Amino acid sequence: MPEPVKISLVLSPQEALADAERYAHLFEILQPPENLNNFKPRDGVPGGGTLMIGDLVCNEQQTPNLEVHPFPEWVMQSPWFEKNTGNAFAIIAEIDPKVFKRKVEQKDWAGRVKEFAEYFKIIDLGTLLAVELPPGVIIKICKNAPHYFLSAIQEGQEFPYLVVFEPNLPIVAEDMKSATAYFSLPQAIYI
Repeated sequence: MPEPVKISLVLSPQEALADAERYAHLFEILQPPENLNNFKPRDGVPGGGTLMIGDLVCNEQQTPNLEVHPFPEWVMQSPWFEKNTGNAFAIIAEIDPKVFKRKVEQKDWAGRVKEFAEYFKIIDLGTLLAVELPPGVIIKICKNAPHYFLSAIQEGQEFPYLVVFEPNLPIVAEDMKSATAYFSLPQAIYI
């Protein structure tokens, strides 16, 4: 396999928020809604049942893979108090919103998987971006947004711990007739 490619566009949560409209079809850094006094439902997945909570030790520092779901997922780096952890990053393929709508969102799941398979054969790895996830920051990865999670650790650091909230997968697979699709990039990527 060729040498891995370093992702050159790395955004802090503040930078992602400052350009939120540009990335709205791909991801959202969650912020408290205006006029929130107590509790307010934010998102859901029709037919997805109760959100499932998963634990993920982000133990990959490079990958040749991206994944796509037909549903959103919410991910937060949680503090791992007894450990000195490295940084976690959401890796996202930046796709033009017009192309995204025309080539992806208007197709059924099988059509989307086929479209992404073709796209990843010719992807410019320079279009990948990384959004840093400091502890406590929650990112919502939008449905159909190609993504992955990687870490960057220094000597003496442990891998970061992520909490993942996503639909109840068996219910989604049965209701939507779909599952997560995985794609290989032409080269591995890293932070």
